Amino acid sequence: MERRFSIPRKIPEHDLSRIKHELNEILDLFRDRVEMPVDPAADALYHEWYCNLESAVHTKRLDTYALRLMPLLAANDGKASVDFETVLKATILCDWQLQVRKLHDPIDADNAVAKMEEWELKRATGYKRDGLHIFNMALKNLMEAGEVCQAGKGKSKRFYPMPQ
Repeated sequence: MERRFSIPRKIPEHDLSRIKHELNEILDLFRDRVEMPVDPAADALYHEWYCNLESAVHTKRLDTYALRLMPLLAANDGKASVDFETVLKATILCDWQLQVRKLHDPIDADNAVAKMEEWELKRATGYKRDGLHIFNMALKNLMEAGEVCQAGKGKSKRFYPMPQ
């Protein structure tokens, strides 16, 4: 990206008045409200997504984020209630967040499972018979090929298959 402005320029008056007008329209929708209603179809969609959200370390608080996003997205679209489209947008954002978390935070993945997988990998490859040197070379080759990634160091070191 090319740097162009060290200090942003003042917003032109005609743009500023348009922004104020649009903001006031949104505020008028909610001036006397504390809650935003949720349409029945939207409620059913969120319930389905919530009940099918996998149980893992990476899904923590995603349901809460979706709930917080829904009224913000609805207000941004000038809607007086959370509708099906709004819930769909919020859950798609949270599904994306889940994939990003899995891709970039493998360290705290289910450690019991990770330990078991590493032990099973060593056992399946006959590391005792062929030696740790052969096992470590094979593991290094898998990492260089992008098949496996390493997370952590020392006793907390774990290996994970690369996400597809």
